[in-house]
Amino acid sequence: MLIIDDEPVMRMILTTVLRDAGYRTIEAGDGPAGLALLASHPQIMMLVSDIGLPNGMSGLDVALAARALRPGLPILHVTGYAPDDVAQRGTLVEGAAILSKPFRNAALVAAVESVLEAKS
Repeated sequence: MLIIDDEPVMRMILTTVLRDAGYRTIEAGDGPAGLALLASHPQIMMLVSDIGLPNGMSGLDVALAARALRPGLPILHVTGYAPDDVAQRGTLVEGAAILSKPFRNAALVAAVESVLEAKS
């Protein structure tokens, strides 16, 4: 599972919760670095990304590029943006889900499981 978030503490939380739930994770701090990891690690089965990212690519941009590399890749956006703010920033790729911050650890795991089940 690829986790992209520019906030180190948030990346650590996401990684710890998902690893404790049994998922293997790899991390990046921005979209370009995350896409490079996605291209070089074929075992990545899902993308978990913030929407507000630095270095010229939002999480929505990353999702579009990720789907170009891997059609059908399950995507979960974890964001502090309100739904209207997300819509103003761009369009969600088909089938992508959103989990609003703050969230409980169990809600993160449940959201990941839901997205993965929808893919099956």
